[in-house]
This record gives sequence, C-alpha cells and structure tokens, in this order.
Amino acid sequence: MLHPGVSYRQLILTIPEALRTLIYHHPAPLLDGLMQAAQAALDAAVAVAKRKRVRLGYIVVLQTAGRSGKYNRHLHVLMTDGGLTEAGEWQALGYIPYDLIHRQWQQQVLAMIEERMAGDEPALRLVALMRRRYPRGFVAHLQGDALPRLGQLTRYIVKYVVSPPMALSRIVAYDREQGTVSYWYRDHLSHQKQTETVSRETFIGRMVQHILPKGFQRIRYYGLQATCILKKVRQQIGQALPGAVQLVMVGFKTLKLTYRERMKQAFGRDPLRCPRCGTQMWLWCIWHPDYGVIYDELQRMKAGVYERHERPPPEPDRTRDVGLGQRPRHLQLPLPTLSV
Repeated sequence: MLHPGVSYRQLILTIPEALRTLIYHHPAPLLDGLMQAAQAALDAAVAVAKRKRVRLGYIVVLQTAGRSGKYNRHLHVLMTDGGLTEAGEWQALGYIPYDLIHRQWQQQVLAMIEERMAGDEPALRLVALMRRRYPRGFVAHLQGDALPRLGQLTRYIVKYVVSPPMALSRIVAYDREQGTVSYWYRDHLSHQKQTETVSRETFIGRMVQHILPKGFQRIRYYGLQATCILKKVRQQIGQALPGAVQLVMVGFKTLKLTYRERMKQAFGRDPLRCPRCGTQMWLWCIWHPDYGVIYDELQRMKAGVYERHERPPPEPDRTRDVGLGQRPRHLQLPLPTLSV
C-alpha cells in the first residue's frame, strides 16, 4: 500500500559480477545485508544532497536472475519522491546527482561485506579490489516520477516475485539424446532475441541457483513504508503534504477522481467555474499536448449520448372492467344510473 498524494520513483541497484560469486557462496548474511544497504545508501545520498536528514520510504524487491537465467543479484526499489524532515515538514526529493548515489551505494555494500565477512581474508581482499577498480561507485539506475504508470511498474516488479526465473514458453527445444536444452531471451543491450543452448545439467543449475535461503523475504519495507508504522506515518504525511491527489492501493481497486476534482486539488480552483462572473461553465473540450483531444463534447452530442428515446405509453389494462375473461375488442362503458 502506498501513501496518498505521494509520488514514487523506481531505482535499480546492481553490483559487479565479482561480488555476485561471493554472495552466491554466502547468501544468508550477504543478501540480507544487501537489502539493508540499499536503505542506508539512499538515506545517506539524500542527506548529502539536501544537507539535512530526510526520512523516506522504500519498498525493496530482490531479483536473482537476469534475462538469460544466469545468476545476477540486483534490487528493484520503489522510493517516495520526498520525505519527512525532523521538524515534521515534507521535503521534496528533487534532483539527486547520479554519481552521489553510485558512491554511496558502493560504500554501503563494501562496508557491509567487511562487517559480515570480517574473518574471511579472500573476501576482504576482494573488497579492497572493488574500491580500486570502481572509484566512481557501483551502477544505479534512477527513474523519475512513477505514479502515472504505477500499474505497469507494479506488474513489472511483481512478475519477478511470483514467477520462476524462466517461463516454459521460452524453452525452444530439448534434445534427450544430446542432453541439451535450448531457450531464448531478449538481450538487455541490443533488445534482440538471442537463443542459447546449454547442457541439461547447466540448465538445471541455472534454475536452482535462484532458490533463496529458507524463510528469506524478498520484499522488504523501510522508512515511511514500514508496515508496523504505516498507519501512524500516513497521518503525519497527510498533515505535512497538502493537496493529496489520490489513494493508491496495490492489488485493490482504486478510487479514481474526476477531472474537476483533480484540478481542484492540484491548483486550488474549480476549472468549471468562470473566473469573471462565477457561473458554472460547460466542459466542451480537453486537449493534451501529447495525446491530442481526449474529450470532445460535440462528438458526444453527434454520437447521440443525450438523445431521449421516448417509449409509447403502456396500454391501459381494462380487464378489471370486464371480468377475468378475454379482453373484448370494444369496451362498452357503463351509463350512469338516473333516478327520477
């Protein structure tokens, strides 16, 4: 569940291939630390950029497989586009330098490995090597406002959580005699379909290596998104963030606001009220710079939206006047009784 009136950004955090091997051999401590390092790195980057501590919200999703099915640990993060300061005010996120996020992400990951693998000399030598080899930090892809396409983004992330590393439809062929499996994937750089053939032992190994340690949670909530304080934080955000636009619930039906209600909340004025005379106007046309005309009242009128279809009045039932038999063609009205 996301907070009302708050927009979100998507962030993808990756690590070098050399560290993937280390995490593969020590999944329980390092995967847990990797997800915690995401929160620490982003909090530190925002604190440096804004020169103040800002409490943001994070939904962190662990992804284990790349498009080709190989071992590729990375994180998908939904982060609030702003947060609460120590004074309880809302601080918009704005622009965050990419190199700052890269360096903070690297520092937090390597510091976490040093702490959790303190007695492992090869691991410590690898950490020192990563600092020399990547002086600018590790790669992080930060995307902009995710609220308008939240449904698409949610399906994109949830797909990795509920689906196996590879769908059966991607398996092209299985040669029992040669013991090979052929499957296709779409290359991340060229965006072209690639077909790969491997031995069945290699294919099975690529699938089972994505099994997480028992009891490991792939989705975690930090900061303003922590489930234990979600209700309390929502009230604080509602007080600090004026003009909440809508309530977004993942997996539930959303209450959509009308165009008039959205304009009132966004700009504080009624778009259908004339600014000169104050009378209510008639919405005639809505034009968007990217999508063109999205509402045309004239076309609705031509389509017959407002036409009234008159129904003929129902024929009166006169069977009560003639009994329970069939209705006669001509009904003789009774004459009034005259008394002399």
